[in-house]
Amino acid sequence: MAAAWSITATGSGCCDTSPTFSLTKLAYDPYGNLALLSPANDTRVNLMLLLADRRGAGWLKQPKAEGAASPALFAWDGIKQAMIGHGPTDADLTGPSRCNTNDSGIDAFTAALSANSAVPAGEKTALISARRAFDPGCDDAPVSAPPGTTMPAPTSPPTVAGLTSPAGKAFGAYLTAAVQFYNGQFPAASAGFAALGQAPDPWLRETASYMTARTALNAATLSAIDEYGNLDLPAKRKPGPAQTAAQAFSAYLSAYPAGRYAASAQGLLRRTWWLQGDAAQLSGAYTPLLASPGSNEVTVQLVQEIDRKLFEDGSGPAAKDPLLLAVADLQRMRRDNTGEASETVYGPPLSTADLAAQKPLFADNPALFDYLRGAQAMFVAKAPRDVLTIIPDMSHQARFGYLDFSRQMLRGLALEALDDRNVRQFWADLFAGAKEPEQAGALELALALHDQRTGQLGQIFASGSRVQDAAMRELVLAYIAGPELLRQQATASGVTLRERDIALHVLLGKELLHGFYADFGRDAALLAGRGHAMGGPIVPAEDGTGTYEEDKYTPAPVPLGIFGAASANPAAGCPAIAQVAAELARAPLAVRARLCLAEWVRSNDFDLYPLDRPREEAVKAGALGTGPSQFPGNIYSRLEVYKAIIADPAAAPDDKALALSRAVRCFAPAGNTQCGGIDVPLAQRRAWFNRLRRDYPATRWARELKYYW
Repeated sequence: MAAAWSITATGSGCCDTSPTFSLTKLAYDPYGNLALLSPANDTRVNLMLLLADRRGAGWLKQPKAEGAASPALFAWDGIKQAMIGHGPTDADLTGPSRCNTNDSGIDAFTAALSANSAVPAGEKTALISARRAFDPGCDDAPVSAPPGTTMPAPTSPPTVAGLTSPAGKAFGAYLTAAVQFYNGQFPAASAGFAALGQAPDPWLRETASYMTARTALNAATLSAIDEYGNLDLPAKRKPGPAQTAAQAFSAYLSAYPAGRYAASAQGLLRRTWWLQGDAAQLSGAYTPLLASPGSNEVTVQLVQEIDRKLFEDGSGPAAKDPLLLAVADLQRMRRDNTGEASETVYGPPLSTADLAAQKPLFADNPALFDYLRGAQAMFVAKAPRDVLTIIPDMSHQARFGYLDFSRQMLRGLALEALDDRNVRQFWADLFAGAKEPEQAGALELALALHDQRTGQLGQIFASGSRVQDAAMRELVLAYIAGPELLRQQATASGVTLRERDIALHVLLGKELLHGFYADFGRDAALLAGRGHAMGGPIVPAEDGTGTYEEDKYTPAPVPLGIFGAASANPAAGCPAIAQVAAELARAPLAVRARLCLAEWVRSNDFDLYPLDRPREEAVKAGALGTGPSQFPGNIYSRLEVYKAIIADPAAAPDDKALALSRAVRCFAPAGNTQCGGIDVPLAQRRAWFNRLRRDYPATRWARELKYYW
């Protein structure tokens, strides 16, 4: 889920799931979680980090990240896969369907009926056959239908003829009620289950009680759905149906505290509180569950449930448990991509007074409370000096838990903000105790960000550098490295071939686009013996374009072949790019050579060169790869080249015709420039089009251009 390198066909940066390589980001970054408590982390990740300290060293597993070049940034699904071996399911994301118990219900019904000696053998056979024959279409059946729509057509209850024994009739009545439940006919099902409250069979009595509550819960869920088929906001839900369901589950648990459905009933009872919007009662129910060790599967599912029921709708601040409250507080420190608080999602920004009022709740965990105080000072109040007072230096530890690690990382960020001269050594000191998964990765990022801030990029690539994460090194090479560093890494020993190829690709691409044509001619000699893959510029992407097999990601080849291609456009009389660069080195204003470079840029998708334009979100977050570029020269624009040639009275007719045609096409298909440079009004584009058709009608460029945009 972290940044890998891919080939882009659009040259337009990356997708929305690209993670941001920053330690101070405040916008939610689902694919860029860090191994420290952070406002930008997924709330589930923050809760798992806190639980990891309770469970002990080594409990949290290394997050898996399919297709990731940098596991230092990971998604929640990466933790889930590592802990229990699979990613999210539909039930995890949408809540339980009433139909998910159909198969187990068949087995339970069969077992109970087989054990009842009062039911004749023939009636048992008929009832079991009828139950197994019923198929409610559970793959498609929704939990409920939104207002104005209908449920799927009900399946007719199975008919079981010849039931004469009272016990057999009771099982038949249960079967009818069960079919009505799965069909979404809740009033009828509720009446049918309630009538079995005094059934002689103990399984029937208990199961009917449980199913009465489940039926009420499904009806309550139906009543809480808005006109779009989504659960309505808590304030808009009718509390009555959910309260009825809560009473039914409480009645079941009172009668059967250790019953066969007790665990399920407890979970569904929490669901009724969620439907009621009762965050306080819901939070209280989670406290003993979080304190219980449980299996990895149980813990992961619990964390997902808590996230869905407490944090998705902003009701988390009602939590009293210190772990839940800490996660809620961090969520309230978030900002959106404009830098503003998003109150509609996270509540009002967390103030110093808010935290002070919470202090009694953290009586048993003052270290966590102090971390929250420090985080609020750093991220909300923008007072890094306060952080140094709140969080003492404890950088020399044999092993950090996640809270202690987060505290020291926060102190380091405050030192960075204050430009402390010893902060780089502080980061280096933390490595000795950073033994839990991805703590070292966060420190690598801290060092790389420090060296970016101070302009000492060479330290990232020095012999013995702690920054070994491939994606971090590549971000620096791609976006901000100067020609000397790129040339050094293009030929460096002791680094991967991929890093050398990326350095060479960036070096040659920027030399062409920034006007260093003679340097390109010399550095192109390094292409000998390198790869011949074709493609566009390399840009960071969340998934890459390689292959993933058996936990190993193989990224796509670096497209060095584009620098040795025979011609970008033979029809325009353009030679290989090396010859074009050589001509421009001799005569930088040569019209045909400038047009041929533009053809190379166009045909290889180097327009709006992404490595000269870091992602806006990353820039706002002060991310790695967004520091001042050390590569000199101006940003290239084909449109500006065409404008200059159109205005050049000495340009040959065919060259001017090509420039006019390409300038007009820069605005296809939507009327916005796709070639960079300064936009021009529609009237100017129309004038270029008319001039081409009027002054150069015999050229292929005039014949081929039918429209203007």
